[in-house]
Amino acid sequence: MERPDGGSKLEAHRDAVRARCGSGAPGAGAAVTGGPRADGEIPIERFERAGPQVIPPESLVREAFLFFEWRTVTKTATVSLFSNHYEVDSALVGRRVELVFDPFDLEHIEVRYMDTSFGTAVPQKIGRHSHPMARPVRDTGPTTGIDYLALVESQHRAELGKQIAATRYAELTTNEEEQ
Repeated sequence: MERPDGGSKLEAHRDAVRARCGSGAPGAGAAVTGGPRADGEIPIERFERAGPQVIPPESLVREAFLFFEWRTVTKTATVSLFSNHYEVDSALVGRRVELVFDPFDLEHIEVRYMDTSFGTAVPQKIGRHSHPMARPVRDTGPTTGIDYLALVESQHRAELGKQIAATRYAELTTNEEEQ
């Protein structure tokens, strides 16, 4: 569909994105494509100027991949998460707490309230052991124990050996000897 000024919807969308990214000129795609910005600075130069990159500790990386859910603690100091029941600190009764957990292990759940850890919830009834959306890595099936590549290689070597054994090297002449 054409715009009244002759442009397409796609161009109108790109112009809108450029305007939000700081490049208001239609057709100036530097801010979107990763080239030099209006001030002439190349992104890699800005990245390198920040100094050496620090690798975060393993615990922080693990924390980034944990799931969390919000639940209200019952008057019996318990919370429910995916049909599982856990006992928490009685000081949290009636409070909305954050439950932090590994999606593949619902038996170990950390309880937090106002960014303060209140320890691990004690499982009372566990029916589900992983998050409903967590899909385990698919097993490729049982291994047969047969190394097919080694079988093909040994067959190839045997055929090559027969060809070499059948060759009569004494009868072979080079082009220099024939001339």
